[in-house]
Parts: sequence; structure tokens; C-alpha cells
Amino acid sequence: MDRLKEIDENYIVKNLYHLDEPNKIFLGNKEERLCRFCGKNSNETTFKKTAHAIPEFVENYKLFSFYECDTCNENFSKNLENHMSNFMNLHHSLSQVKGKRGIPSYKIGNNKSRLDWNNEGLSIMQYEEDNFNIIEQDEENKTIKIQGKRATYIPIAVYKCLTKMALSIMDEDEIVNFQNTINWINEADHSKSSYQIGNLKAIFTFITSRKSTHTVCFLLKRRKNNKNKVPYMMFFLSYSNFNFQIHIPMCELDKHLFNETVMIYGIPNVFEFDDEEFDGQTRTVLDLSSTEKVKDEIVEIYLSYESSKLSEN
Repeated sequence: MDRLKEIDENYIVKNLYHLDEPNKIFLGNKEERLCRFCGKNSNETTFKKTAHAIPEFVENYKLFSFYECDTCNENFSKNLENHMSNFMNLHHSLSQVKGKRGIPSYKIGNNKSRLDWNNEGLSIMQYEEDNFNIIEQDEENKTIKIQGKRATYIPIAVYKCLTKMALSIMDEDEIVNFQNTINWINEADHSKSSYQIGNLKAIFTFITSRKSTHTVCFLLKRRKNNKNKVPYMMFFLSYSNFNFQIHIPMCELDKHLFNETVMIYGIPNVFEFDDEEFDGQTRTVLDLSSTEKVKDEIVEIYLSYESSKLSEN
């Protein structure tokens, strides 16, 4: 596979975590607490909460960190994770991704139409009075189009959320290269920033034909003898039916690339490793640069089925 060859010529894999391990994994030193996001130690702040290195809503029940204080943990949950959760709400509902409160239900705003999972499978309730079609069924091709509105989110906050995950699994000796990045994700007001970053593109893959049974995340670090102009580090996250890939912005070691066109290679998912012709997926480049709130954005998801029971009221 050409992509794998190009990636191997430019990067080495770092900090690979398969989150189906039987035991919990804790990053950092429990006895000498120092928050890597605000720089405060246990005399200046508290570390009472168990901090997930990557959020629980991407099915992380195993990987935790000792170097995230309670204040930063709460701020990230409110200012970053909520936005990514809102962005993925309909996807997570359909793919049965469990969060803290189980599989999230999906509802169209204040309307009655909704979808839920129960003991019989996926239940989709669509009411004519809501004047919004959640579902459209194609009986001939045995497909269903699920249409919904995303909850309100800010695109750049989604990118910051992914960046925070990358910084959480990064080695301590690499963090020094990303101090501006840390300052950036800590900004509570996403519409005002001291940093000019440019376009923030994420590669999003929706695997429509299969579902991964565990969460995987890792970093790619640029080789010293790399062949192309590539960012110093990239982050890859895979869970359920979804993959996200980003480059980590504002690295001190990328200053020579600030005015250059850099290469960002799409990392194959686990099923492509087994089958180079695998096509049961859609791969999209998301522009997550905007600092403006996005409301009522329509998202469409197509599902195939063998049999279904549709209820319309």
C-alpha cells in the first residue's frame, strides 16, 4: 500500500494504546502531581478526580492520567469535550457508542421525533407534526437515510478536543515543543485567540460496513531523515465506526513549515490493513477552523438493513 510506504518514510509510531487491555493504564507520576496543562502542582491545585487521558465518550474506560488537575479537567469537559460530543451525537446514537450515561438518545431539538436503542434493536419514532423527516427508506436497495440536526458546536473546539487528547498521551520530553499549543487549547473564548493558526483540517473516516470492538490511539512522530515536508506530529484516534486524524498545530519544530505546503497522509484503518480493496467507508476532510457557533447543521447517514420496522405517528 503506497500510503503505508509514504507514512513509514516520514514517521515513526509513538505512544500506541490499545484500550481493550484488561487493566487500567495510568500515565504520569501519582506521587509527584504536576498538571501539564496549567503547570500547577498538588500544593496549588487539586487532583481528586480520575482524569481520562482521552474522553470516556469515545469508549475509553482504560487510559487515565495523573498529570491533569481537577480545574483543567472540568474546563476541558465544558469547553472542548461538549463540542465534540455534540458534533458526534447522531453518529454515536446510531453506532451505540456508550458515554457516561449509556448510549445517547437522539432527539430533534424540542420535537417528539427521536431514535433510541432498546431490547429489540434500533427504535425510530417519527411524528408528522414535527415536520422533519428523520428517516427515508429505500426498500428496493434496503437502505435507510437517517437525517438529523447536529447539536450546537464550535468547529475549532472540536479540533482543540482532539489536540488535547494528543497532548495527553504525549511523552513529557516532547511537551516542551508544544507550549503554545497548550496555551491555545486553554483559551475559554474560542472566538478570541492570540494565535494565528490557519486552516485546521481533520480527516474523518466513517466505517459503514464494520465496527471496531476497541479504541486505539497513537502519535506519529516525524523521522529525522523524513522524505517530505510533513508536520512534526500527527494524532490518530479509532473507535467504534469512526477514525479521526489531525496534525498537532503550533509545534516549535514546525516553524520552518509555517509558509510551506505540508503533506498530511491519510492513515489506513485496521480493516484496510487486512484488505487493500476495502471500501466500506467514507473518508472526509473536515475544515474545523471556524470559531463561530454552528447551529442546526444537517447531517445525513446511510444504513443498510435486512429487515426493519418503521413507526410513523
